[in-house]
Amino acid sequence: MAEDLTLSDHHSEMIGNYLKFAKFRRGKHVRTIDQTFDDLKQSRLLEGTYTADEVKEMFDELCALLKGDLEIELIDTAHTAALLLFQMCVQAQQWHLKLNADISELENRDLLEKPLAENVGATQLLQAEIDRTLEILETKSMLAETLAEAQRELKDLKEGKAEDVEKDLKHLEDEMFQTMCASAYTQQHLECDLVETKQQLLEVQAQLQLAENFQKYEKQILATKNEQIKNLRLQLNKNEED
Repeated sequence: MAEDLTLSDHHSEMIGNYLKFAKFRRGKHVRTIDQTFDDLKQSRLLEGTYTADEVKEMFDELCALLKGDLEIELIDTAHTAALLLFQMCVQAQQWHLKLNADISELENRDLLEKPLAENVGATQLLQAEIDRTLEILETKSMLAETLAEAQRELKDLKEGKAEDVEKDLKHLEDEMFQTMCASAYTQQHLECDLVETKQQLLEVQAQLQLAENFQKYEKQILATKNEQIKNLRLQLNKNEED
C-alpha cells in the first residue's frame, strides 16, 4: 500500500477514543477471567487432596467457562468493529462517497508493526496497543498448549504418579493465575502512563460521548453474557448432581 497513512488531529483523536473504549472492554474481560478462577477456587478447591479424575473434571469445567467467555468477547469485539465501520460508512454516504477496504491487509504483519505516522500520539498509542495485544494472545496460546499437554498426561497416569501430577497441575494453575494478574497490572500501568502523557485523549467530553454511543449496546451484551454464563453453570451443576 502506497497511500499516505498520516492522520489528521481529528482522526488521531478519534482513534485514541476508540482505543480507550477497547481498553475498558479488555479490562472488564480480564476481571471476568479473574472472577472465573476465584469462583472455581471457592466452589471446588475445598479439600486438601484430589484424585486425577477430580482434577481433570475441574480443568474441563474451567476450560469450558473460559472458552464460552472468550467466544462471547470475540463476537462482541467483531460487532463493535462492525458498528464503528457502519458509522463511518453512513457519514461517507452523506457526502456521496464510496469507501473501499482491503480486508486482506488486516493480517499484514508488516503494516501492523509499522507506525502509521511519526510523532503522532494517537498512532503511537495504536502501535503500542497492537504489540501488547499480540503479546497477550501469544501468552494465552502458550497457556492453552500447556493446559492441553497436562490434560493429555492425565489420560496416561498411573495410580502411583497421581499425587505428583496433581502438584504439577496446581503449580500450573498458580502460574496461569499469576500471568492473568500480571497482564491486568501491565494494562493498568500503561493506562496510567497514557493519562499522564496524553491528557487530550482523556477529555471528559469524549468519554461521555463514547459512553452514550455504546451504553445501550453494552447493556445488551452484558445481559447476554451473564445469561449464557448462568445457564452454563446451571448445566454444570446439573451434570454434577446426575
